[in-house]
Amino acid sequence: MTLSRHKIDAGAARSLLGRAKNKPLTYDAVGMSLGQVPAPHGFRKYSASRVVGTGEEAFRNIGYALMHWDVHRAAGLFVQPDVNVVREGDAVSVAVHSAPFLSAVGCCRVTEVVATGRSIGFAYGTLPGHPSVGEESFILTHRDDDQVELAICAFSKPAIWYVKLAGPLGRSIQHRVGKKTLTGAASLATVSPVTEAKTAP
Repeated sequence: MTLSRHKIDAGAARSLLGRAKNKPLTYDAVGMSLGQVPAPHGFRKYSASRVVGTGEEAFRNIGYALMHWDVHRAAGLFVQPDVNVVREGDAVSVAVHSAPFLSAVGCCRVTEVVATGRSIGFAYGTLPGHPSVGEESFILTHRDDDQVELAICAFSKPAIWYVKLAGPLGRSIQHRVGKKTLTGAASLATVSPVTEAKTAP
């Protein structure tokens, strides 16, 4: 993990990704955030969901944004992926402002992509150097009542002593980021993927 003061260091994020991308995941229970395997003892669960739109257009727009890391960006996270499309096996560094003048960066690998007629999303798991050990999933579903719901599920435990020491503060950061992710997704319900693609750098 890289800590930096005042702002997120893009160079440090790229460097961390380069060092971590080919290393193994830091946990064994791959699929636990998708309910495929039970979480081992000591992992804490976090889950949150919200209706983020209504109708096929909202599902398409948010789904595109989710699978191009734009939901994460809309939440205020700095994302440095291998490529700007979510693909199974690819790695990504994610940075978050964890305190008023402090940012933290960690790397994850996409462990599974979910793509059915009514759901789209992915799960990613932590790589060496991440401040936590665990897995998180983001699944967007177009429900039968025509509402579009984004569900977040994570199982994690601290990987570094000062993260463990942070205790409730660390959990509050996770809740804050989760809430901002859901809010960010809702803000993209009417943003056309075509427009996003044309304006992307």
